[in-house]
Amino acid sequence: MRNSIFIILSIIVVVLSFSLTAIIMNYQMQKTLSPSVQDCINRGGNYQIIRNADGSESGRCLLPGGAVCTDEQYYSEGCYPMQIVQPNSSKQ
Repeated sequence: MRNSIFIILSIIVVVLSFSLTAIIMNYQMQKTLSPSVQDCINRGGNYQIIRNADGSESGRCLLPGGAVCTDEQYYSEGCYPMQIVQPNSSKQ
């Protein structure tokens, strides 16, 4: 009985420590994200880094509903729902 309680408490401590670590890492990551990435996440989007054919990389945000906002859009004119355009399809 005592061993069972100890095992259960140990499992709870391990799960809580992993959860706390994930929360801390997420908070630290969000503090260091660029404004375009943070905006993407805040809008419920999924930020992706795309490798172009020439080896360069660019970022884009896949917003709910399928709209795409590129980093270039965000920094040049802002990325607002009425300004979002679908970029040319590129191979990943």
